[in-house]
Amino acid sequence: MASALIYALQHQSGVELNADGWAYWQGAQSIADGSGYRYFSGDPIIAWPPLYSLYLSTWIKLLGSEAAVLTLANALLALAQGAAWTYLFRCLCPDERESPAAGFVAMYVALTIALYERSVLAHNLFYTIMPAFILACWKAMKPDGRLYVALSCVFAIALVESHISGVAYVAAAAFLFAVLSERDFRSRAADAFAVLAVPTAALIVTASWFGQIGGHPIEAGRFSFFETLSQISNGVGDFVLPHPARFLGSIVSIAILALMGIRSFQKRSRQTLFALAFCFISLSLLAVAFSITWLNGLVSESRHLLIVPLMVIPILLAYGLSSNALVMKAAALLVFVTPLERTLYDVPLTSQDFVPAYASISPLPGFGKTAIVDGKTLVGPIAWEEPEGGYSSSGAPRWGFLQARSNDLR
Repeated sequence: MASALIYALQHQSGVELNADGWAYWQGAQSIADGSGYRYFSGDPIIAWPPLYSLYLSTWIKLLGSEAAVLTLANALLALAQGAAWTYLFRCLCPDERESPAAGFVAMYVALTIALYERSVLAHNLFYTIMPAFILACWKAMKPDGRLYVALSCVFAIALVESHISGVAYVAAAAFLFAVLSERDFRSRAADAFAVLAVPTAALIVTASWFGQIGGHPIEAGRFSFFETLSQISNGVGDFVLPHPARFLGSIVSIAILALMGIRSFQKRSRQTLFALAFCFISLSLLAVAFSITWLNGLVSESRHLLIVPLMVIPILLAYGLSSNALVMKAAALLVFVTPLERTLYDVPLTSQDFVPAYASISPLPGFGKTAIVDGKTLVGPIAWEEPEGGYSSSGAPRWGFLQARSNDLR
């Protein structure tokens, strides 16, 4: 409840939309209008799987096209996430579920969800599915876990259909099935193959159906593998220290996580080993994916690394707070206050990011990948796509005629 309440309070006046968010909103509105998963121009949306837009379209059909509907849809995801990640913590740390630290963990999870998932992005749905997938995988590794193998495949399909980075997490789960499962060798091999092959096949079918093959071509990435690993280290540092200097934050985060990790290994918990291994392998594979695929963003962005504060830090936080060692308690409290500090340091939304709650989206015929919001403001194009009018001899995009049209609409 706390995560949904904080999220709703943050978005009373409107919602943040970057280029990805505009694509999801156009896709959702097009699905609701019966036009399929595409931009208002009619072009297919090739860079993002359709599940998140399909989810938003359900609420648009029920309640309308206003930005406030997007806020409601994402607030409900925040509510579900808070319950799901807290339940996962209780399953992975059964000896800590009744300890005083459990209350700190629940509040930390709520703050993390509300403060790091502010935009209209598929990761809001992605991290709602993730805890169910992780729990199903853990239970599938038991000798009687055949039913949970099937559930793992179902959740894996939902994961990759919400965001393509889910492939890294599915591959990590397949590796752990082969290594940590308590089932016999043939069953482990079959389970690992199923949890990797089934969602991959589903993603290929969906990509073929929507014309998304080649949306993220495998080629040289913007950064090397080691540069990407460095970005991940810096991103994790941001979860541990309040707005740290990059290098210092990375070092301190590694030290704090190491201290708290030692405490967790002293507990000799297979659940903790599974959680830490799943996170480490997933992020390593994510670094590989970012280094061989050209992507516009940086892997250090919090939305790509939220498995750390949503699963790993809560476990280590509980073990640190329940420790008798003063240094462990101090480290745990330092990690806990980081999201609290971020509530005091709120970066204002720019005019391009912010959409008022009452605004609605609709196509502007004849103007390609653009839209009007509340009949007044012209929005688009997506920044890295070629403008419909082409480029001038100076290299500038030819959007002057659209800007004139925008002024007429105001």
